[in-house]
Amino acid sequence: MNFKTTLKLLISATLHLTSFSSLAVIDFNESPMTENTLLETINTSQISKLDQVPALLPNGLLINFVLKHGLKIKGPRGHLVEHDVSQSSDPELPRVILFDERSGASLSYNGGGKNHKGEQQTHGERLDVLTFDHKHKQFKLNAITFTQHTPGHVGFDDLSQYKKNDQCLRCHGPHQRPIFSMYPDWPTFYGSDNDELLNQNKKQQRDEYKNYRQFLTEAGTNHPRYTPLYSESRLQKYFNRSLQWYPSFPYRPNLSGNIENPSRAFAYRPGLRMGILYNRLTAVQVAELIKTHRNYQEYKEYFLFNLLQCRWSSSQKANSWLKKVESEIQQKTQTRSGQLLDYRQNLALFGLRVNDVDIRYSYNHSGYKRKSQNDRARNVMDVGYINGGRYFNSYFDGSATMDELLSFQIYSDLINRNKLSRQLVTPRGLIAKYGRRTQRMKLDRAFFEQMDQFSKWIPIAYPRSLGSAHHREGYPRRFQQQHNRLCRELEKML
Repeated sequence: MNFKTTLKLLISATLHLTSFSSLAVIDFNESPMTENTLLETINTSQISKLDQVPALLPNGLLINFVLKHGLKIKGPRGHLVEHDVSQSSDPELPRVILFDERSGASLSYNGGGKNHKGEQQTHGERLDVLTFDHKHKQFKLNAITFTQHTPGHVGFDDLSQYKKNDQCLRCHGPHQRPIFSMYPDWPTFYGSDNDELLNQNKKQQRDEYKNYRQFLTEAGTNHPRYTPLYSESRLQKYFNRSLQWYPSFPYRPNLSGNIENPSRAFAYRPGLRMGILYNRLTAVQVAELIKTHRNYQEYKEYFLFNLLQCRWSSSQKANSWLKKVESEIQQKTQTRSGQLLDYRQNLALFGLRVNDVDIRYSYNHSGYKRKSQNDRARNVMDVGYINGGRYFNSYFDGSATMDELLSFQIYSDLINRNKLSRQLVTPRGLIAKYGRRTQRMKLDRAFFEQMDQFSKWIPIAYPRSLGSAHHREGYPRRFQQQHNRLCRELEKML
């Protein structure tokens, strides 16, 4: 029985999962994807077309992918749609984004054909590459246009041809950071509603699943750019035959709301995993930009005090610091509740903007603009201030915001400088948060360990209005006590 016939049977079959005990997202026996390993793989195989690349990629990379259909439908919770990025996505020929959870590299390409409107997809022979330099802690964009190279001599394009019109930096910004929406909405992607496709009571999922099935039975079964993603032999080998096929792969195989159900594991939620990866590496990059800035020595404790949304015990000291900031950034400070510095001005101390830190939209998206004089967000998925002047940043994984990850990065640096005690706070991590979910941990442990290596986080209290919409973790008393201890120590240093 061929794959196409098997797939058609599975689409009409009842979902059924077998043992999950052997499944893991990360295979530590495979080498991480890097710029060098990608070029070596391509040139060793003497290939000349983008169609030939996916079949050469390692199983561990092929298992981690999301598909962008490109339909501009607003997120079910109100997340704004990304309009600026033109990646020639289409429901019938979606853009593939493959991501490596150890190196942070991602590869992206479209179908290279005509979309459902009969229009030719742009850059159909170009492989877009985003890597993360762990030594210098920064992202780097590259591209390979196969029509510009000969077999065995493939290299990266001269990006000046794209940068002339700011095609790359207009969307990804000066620091070439990734773009991905906030959990649990991913507008324009399949599985845009929390990595689910099977809820027939939700129009968005119903429509996406219909399109997804159409894609699978056509391009997904006969196009060399897509078939390696669904290869039965590859997947069974990778999963050690512990997983039966299911029609919504790689998205959630069922809609169980039971928190212990293995189907809720991150292993079955590729959008969630990619958001976690990008968010953590962005936090690492932003922290490096801050630590290497000329103002870091003078303002590091003050920046963290504001980032954590601490509360001053001395109005005199608070006002003194505000005047100091006004002199540094040469503009009048705008304080929030508790005499905290305006979030944008806190970042301005190190030459940064919200656009550099929050990766929800392309760099120049209107969502980053101030909504009014008070910069109030219109809904809980917007960028801005919520409930009485409380700023919130992008929340990517049911655990941490960018600010909580960034707080950990700066706190760790202050520990290394012997400025703060390691005993003040027990940073939160994915292993600690989900460790008691025994069945799910069998699937997710390797992934959680890797993400915790990139960054843990320090919990920050949030407005109650964000709790249910974002699926946020609770804020128990022990979090508040640790937060208070850290804030008191920082204020002493100021």
